[in-house]
Amino acid sequence: MPKLSNDMAKKVDTAEDGFKPVEPGWYQLKLVEVDTGEGAKGPYWQWVFRRHDSDSAKRFWETTSLSEEARWRLRKVFEAFEVPTDTNTDDLLGLWIWAELGIKTIQKGTRAGELDNTIVQFKPQSHKIDDTQLGSGKPFTPPEGGASTNGAKAKAGATAGKGGDTEPPPF
Repeated sequence: MPKLSNDMAKKVDTAEDGFKPVEPGWYQLKLVEVDTGEGAKGPYWQWVFRRHDSDSAKRFWETTSLSEEARWRLRKVFEAFEVPTDTNTDDLLGLWIWAELGIKTIQKGTRAGELDNTIVQFKPQSHKIDDTQLGSGKPFTPPEGGASTNGAKAKAGATAGKGGDTEPPPF
């Protein structure tokens, strides 16, 4: 049976929780996944983002409800990608935006009472963020030209048969 060495046991005993929020501020985030689900008020989309300089485990989520009173938030996400709202989210995967991250207290679940990040607002990659507003992540230029190509790249994907309005929505 495995047993930790005394040195490793001390490291495990003093290890910090891996769920630490990043400091508030603006970060460049890449869209890595969009899933759908059903909530109390109807269908929603779960957007998953990663920072360019974070480890693979650190992700940031945005849940956008399709309910009438919450559609404005969904529009804001599409605006950040500089694409029309009928763009297939598959065409947005791998694209970058700015997001202002804040800190919130988790209200329910196994992590209730712990601190976590929340996305406060979105801006297009082309938006200029003052260095004094940046979080702990250092800015960089996304591959393939960065900000100015987000909208064009997504539109090109939609017209090249990668989705666009050729597939019905999943709800």
